Amino acid sequence: MLTRVSASSWFCRYQNPVVDTDFPDPGVFYDRDHSTWYAYGTNSNGKNIQVASSQDFCSWRSHKEDALPGPHPPWTGVPGFNWAPEVVKAPGGRPGYLMYVSVKDRSTDKMSIGVAYSQQSPVGPFHFVSQGPLVSRVSIARTPSFRISGTDVHCFLGRNGRMYRPMPIH
Repeated sequence: MLTRVSASSWFCRYQNPVVDTDFPDPGVFYDRDHSTWYAYGTNSNGKNIQVASSQDFCSWRSHKEDALPGPHPPWTGVPGFNWAPEVVKAPGGRPGYLMYVSVKDRSTDKMSIGVAYSQQSPVGPFHFVSQGPLVSRVSIARTPSFRISGTDVHCFLGRNGRMYRPMPIH
């Protein structure tokens, strides 16, 4: 469930939960072109990826559409394993939006990260453009002293125009 943490810097009223449905692992994206916040939730409620939007970050509207409707490419494996989506505007002045999402890799049966693209709208539909996992848990280095987790996606655009994806270490 998506909830609002603090209202001290906002001038609107809200009531938790701001999205009143099962909305796990949300990634939030602000689209300057539409002056709108978008939240993307892990698969639930009959959708691979859920979307909610808000223009004031307080009043949220759930969208009926599945942001990642499929069909999914064969490498993604079993349906129902679309987790922790993160959306960014396509870099380099290109049109559209990229969604980085954790999916199950059929060849390894492990969670991996794939990339989907929507040409026109941050609501989607997004369709996979990666021909295989961008990052796979089996391809991530591990030692006995630490483990790098590659299943929750977070990314940002650097000042140099390059896309970065931090890797959580624990």
